[in-house]
Amino acid sequence: MSISVRPLPVLLRFVLIGLCLLLLAGLFGGCSQMSTIQKKGRQLTRELPFTGDGLRRTLAIGPVENRTPYRRHPFEKQLKDRLGETLQGACPRVLMPAAADSLVQSALESLRPQGAGAGPPKNLVLAEAGRQAGLNAILTAAVLDISAIRQEEGHLWYKDTLTYLRVQVAMTVYDTATGAKLLDETTEHKTEVEDLDGADVLRSEDQMQPAISSALDQLAALASERVCERLSALPWRGFVIAREGDRLVLSSGAAIGLKPGMALEIFDDSSTIDGAQGQKFFLPGLKIGEARVSAVTEWQAEATLVSGEQVKTGNSVKLR
Repeated sequence: MSISVRPLPVLLRFVLIGLCLLLLAGLFGGCSQMSTIQKKGRQLTRELPFTGDGLRRTLAIGPVENRTPYRRHPFEKQLKDRLGETLQGACPRVLMPAAADSLVQSALESLRPQGAGAGPPKNLVLAEAGRQAGLNAILTAAVLDISAIRQEEGHLWYKDTLTYLRVQVAMTVYDTATGAKLLDETTEHKTEVEDLDGADVLRSEDQMQPAISSALDQLAALASERVCERLSALPWRGFVIAREGDRLVLSSGAAIGLKPGMALEIFDDSSTIDGAQGQKFFLPGLKIGEARVSAVTEWQAEATLVSGEQVKTGNSVKLR
């Protein structure tokens, strides 16, 4: 005795296949990752090839701001400390001289009493302070937002509303040779949490502190990778901070790799040009002379002028 099986109608088969696909999409689409990082940024300078000069780059981390209402925990200090630690691990060719911090701090404080539009722009003030301290770049950062957000995820009847703790951080890196931004990014980290609204975040700062701290640690690690990429592509520049006859003093020394006998080219890039929103930038100038390193200390060097009567304080140097 044989049993015959009638095939399903074509339309019914398509319906069943569609239901199976929706079921799979709901199962996998409805599952969310516990924490995610999203980045919104603008690359403001072109990528530069690695110069191969063998010298290390220098960076200072300026004061980190906390622009949120959460003040019981020093989140800004944690972000600055973690940026320093992760940069040292991720980018060993970058030095962060401790003495430079006070110069950068003083430069930023000099801007605070002035009204809008008064005095030099922030980027130029930071560049001038960085040149004096022998820095190639200055990083500033801020904790922008700590908040609860709700998002619908999934498909059709498998949709669910999930609550996330969102932490946003802004980061800007200034090139001291030009005053331009090497990097200008806002990055956010989201962690899924249970039944939390905006008011609860403020009331539960102590309870949410571990999650916020974990988010800041991960954001700092991501930021360090981005900063390292930019600095490894940035050509080294040193700066003349004093001249007496044929003797020049540079704000870079043995720590970054300068040695007696090294030949230098000198450029006049002390002129500025106006940019958007009241900013000013140093213009790359022409070569005006040459010098040779005669003596070095850890963070400064002396050089003997070989040519260039026009050389003055504020000029930049690079290896010949």
